Amino acid sequence: MYEDKTLICKDCGSEFIFTAGEQEFYAEQGFENEPKRCKACRDARKAVDYKRQMFTTVCDACSETATVPFEPSGDRPVYCSACFEEINNAKVNGEDVDEVIARIKQRAEQKRLQQELMSQQLEPQSMTANISNVPVTAGREI
Repeated sequence: MYEDKTLICKDCGSEFIFTAGEQEFYAEQGFENEPKRCKACRDARKAVDYKRQMFTTVCDACSETATVPFEPSGDRPVYCSACFEEINNAKVNGEDVDEVIARIKQRAEQKRLQQELMSQQLEPQSMTANISNVPVTAGREI
């Protein structure tokens, strides 16, 4: 049914063979158009597509740094991968997205407070604090 066809690459102008097997595959996949580029040009084009520019922003849910493949415009919320997945799963499961975002923000605030507390406990001043006011019972601190 299918026969090999010789096509011209629209990028480099060279001839390439659109094999009967490839034509059958295209038909099975429902592709209506023949390929426009030879394999080398298709591969080169795909390599460029994978080197998309990434943008750094702050997640609107957890306030962590997020890297996204688009430039945030500021008119819509932008989420890091973890928050996006959690919010998307909530949508799929019919959960209230606003409640999920509120939970994420609450967890992020708890994490921030814990980190702040840990950094205060590790400050050099706390290491050299005057311990003369610490009550001692039977040689042990209470």
